[in-house]
Amino acid sequence: MKIEDNIDMYAVTEKAALEVNDDVRPKNRRKFARTFDTISSWLLVVMIFLLPLFASFNPGMSDEMAKRTMFTAFVLVSFLLWLLARLEDGLFRIPKNPILGSSGLIVLGAIIATIFSPVPLESFIGIGVETGTLVSILLGVVTMILVGIYAQDSKILSRMLMALVASTLVVFIIQLIHNIFGVSFFGLLPGGISSLLGKWNDLSLFSGLLLVTSVAALEILSVPTRVKILVIILGVFGFIGLFFTNFVTAWVLVAILLFVTFAYKFSLSKRQIDGSLIPTARSLKSASFVLLIVSIVIILSSNWLNNGLIRSLQLGNLEVRPSWSSTLTISKSAMSDNILIGSGLNRFARVWQLHKPEGVNDTVFWGNDFNAGVGTVPTFATTSGIIGVVTWILLLLAILYFGIKSLFGTRHDKAEHAFKYIAFLGTLYLWLVAIFYIPDTFLWFLTFIFTGIFIAAYAEDSVDGNDEIALAKNPKISFISVLVSIVLVIITVSGGYLLVQRYRSLYTYQNAVYAYSMSGDVLATEKSLLKAISIDGSEDVYYRSLVDAKLISINALLSQAKATDAVEVLRSKFQGLLSDAIAAGDAATKTNPTNYMNWISLARVYESVVPLKIQGADELAEKSYRNALAVYPNNPQLYMFLARLEITKGNKTRARQFIADSLQRKGNYTEALFALAQLDYADGNIRSAIGNTEQASILAPQDVGVFFQLGFLKYLNRDYTGSITALERARGLNPNYSNAKYFLGLSYSALGKTKLAIKEFEDIAALNADNQEVKIILLNLREGRTALSGIGAPANQPDKRPTLPLTEEPAPKKK
Repeated sequence: MKIEDNIDMYAVTEKAALEVNDDVRPKNRRKFARTFDTISSWLLVVMIFLLPLFASFNPGMSDEMAKRTMFTAFVLVSFLLWLLARLEDGLFRIPKNPILGSSGLIVLGAIIATIFSPVPLESFIGIGVETGTLVSILLGVVTMILVGIYAQDSKILSRMLMALVASTLVVFIIQLIHNIFGVSFFGLLPGGISSLLGKWNDLSLFSGLLLVTSVAALEILSVPTRVKILVIILGVFGFIGLFFTNFVTAWVLVAILLFVTFAYKFSLSKRQIDGSLIPTARSLKSASFVLLIVSIVIILSSNWLNNGLIRSLQLGNLEVRPSWSSTLTISKSAMSDNILIGSGLNRFARVWQLHKPEGVNDTVFWGNDFNAGVGTVPTFATTSGIIGVVTWILLLLAILYFGIKSLFGTRHDKAEHAFKYIAFLGTLYLWLVAIFYIPDTFLWFLTFIFTGIFIAAYAEDSVDGNDEIALAKNPKISFISVLVSIVLVIITVSGGYLLVQRYRSLYTYQNAVYAYSMSGDVLATEKSLLKAISIDGSEDVYYRSLVDAKLISINALLSQAKATDAVEVLRSKFQGLLSDAIAAGDAATKTNPTNYMNWISLARVYESVVPLKIQGADELAEKSYRNALAVYPNNPQLYMFLARLEITKGNKTRARQFIADSLQRKGNYTEALFALAQLDYADGNIRSAIGNTEQASILAPQDVGVFFQLGFLKYLNRDYTGSITALERARGLNPNYSNAKYFLGLSYSALGKTKLAIKEFEDIAALNADNQEVKIILLNLREGRTALSGIGAPANQPDKRPTLPLTEEPAPKKK
């Protein structure tokens, strides 16, 4: 026998041995793999059912946090079991689809943007519930992969769809009962525009998804009568939800996809007349065409509908986001700083603060620190640079490519083809939502679930829809695959532990804040905050809240010192509290030096002891405020903080300079105008100030800030008639101008016009429901006392009170 024959025989024998091994050995091991796969797939089914419904019964825990915690736990355990199953049976079967490849590129780009982020932890996980973090992207992609693998089994796919349908029915039944009968369901839906799904507009967008997929199912899918009835019910729920939430973006997306469905259905049953494609009378009576016309009518009459029916039902909702132009401006600024990775994931707010578009400060939303742009996907252009732009475009193109390919490919089975269309339609709709909106947890992860279903539908219908890697057949691939799998298992377990710690600390923190709002127990709040920090001390907001608690304790201690002679006894306590407050503020700035709120928090600690003449406190406070200005240079409020600091020090000249800087950035800034009027009054310049302001009011007859300043100056000068004239003008320009109404009410009261004063303060109370001072004033007026009776100093001395009586505009979000 030749050597070649021996080699051939050896090869054949080896191949046969491998085949025996591959055939026999896995059979003894597969039952464990099957068990792992079964549990893993069921976890996904249960997760899909719970995702719309899951909410927090604990008032100290947000629903978003509850959903994110539940979702994270189910996905990580499901992924871990899938990995163990693959190690057990030695077979990796992954859908062959560029959508998955482009998703991998997104993950890679997100990892790079996180590694090189100025604050990597902020980009990696944030506070724990944001959609723009690396963790959020990883969870979404892992979910998409798992669904894409398991949903190829028709039984598992049916379970997933029925789970989503069942939870959807429950959600809409609960929503209808809540909005019709006012039932709160144990506090889960506290307000008229509350929703289990997240924001009110998220309910609108999900309703749109129900409507477009239900219409598509009715138009192109042949189903049994009972299923058809169920689809009609879902479609009706979708239309009702969409109509009464009336979110224009949702209606526009629905109209676009209804048009696509109508065109697609018509192309399936097209009829040629004289060589032209002409819709038949029957096709024009289809649900897709009729609802398309209805959608267009509602879009055109949206303002009328909102101002009429929706407002009368108290279902109106205002949600503010940056515009497309503002988002593009911020993205360009981020790329000019770092074209490759932008600002770093989850850091849109930091770029917004540095490069806020001109004109924003002149609106009522000047104080909003937007954490995202006009939509989730466009935000990634800011937070992940050109790498993010390219990878997200590739993903969207891959989805479009396979969607179009599936629509016009070879049709082996009409039902499968129709289902693929519906899966693509839902996927396309949800990705459009992510482009034009900022969805909460439910819609964001539902996008990946639908994408996974679409991938599974395409893979199951394709001969070569999956790539298979049999570990036993190739030692090199086996070694690499096992190594990668073990690394992924370790990462999953370690990541799961870190996420558990983050959610535990966040839960503890949210409960601490809620408990303080209910009881006012500072010591208990401090204890809970310290516990949250001990669990996970990497979140700056915990330290800022601890600073707030320490400052409350310091103020209480100082009040106690003034009321007793035991100042020396209290000195050590004061020093301990001050030291703790400084340490907490310093920890916040070190945790995230790019968040201006942290520098403000530290500055407030030093500023609180400036009146005590503690050496260096004023300099450290100013230094901290200037550090805040370095990361948020166009914030007029920061200049006012510096002005207040100078007023405390008695340096009125520098205070006026900072007030001027503040007004330069926001000409109608009420806080600055209020402080300027107080300085003029204190310096005896009030008549000159009134004359200058009257001239300004003639030159700027639509400037509400000028009329407020004029009215307040005349109020301080006891010219109550002139004050009323100016403040009524300010109120006319802005009917909800609370501070103008406040001093207008005091002016009415000073002239004995009590009924008019009561009317103003009743309006103020409606706008500021939690303000105790307004409640006291109303009680005084109704019982015949002077308006400010019983209100202690300095609140009862408008020329000396340190701040405005009321919060006029949206406060900066703490993040």
